Amino acid sequence: EGTVHSGTWQDRIAAIKVLTNHYARRAENEAKLVMNLNHPNIIKYYGLEYEQKSAYLSMELITGGNLY
Repeated sequence: EGTVHSGTWQDRIAAIKVLTNHYARRAENEAKLVMNLNHPNIIKYYGLEYEQKSAYLSMELITGGNLY
């Protein structure tokens, strides 16, 4: 659960999800599982950083609508 913004991450266009630290622990486990996967149907995770009471999960920005 969190808010997603578009931005840049290490000179890449990225989706940046802002999470509370409570949800970030779950996201961290998921990111560790998929960070090294390389498949066109899997969104790439770039990194996760913590700052005070929030965490920022950066991932590949996908445009073109929702999954429906």
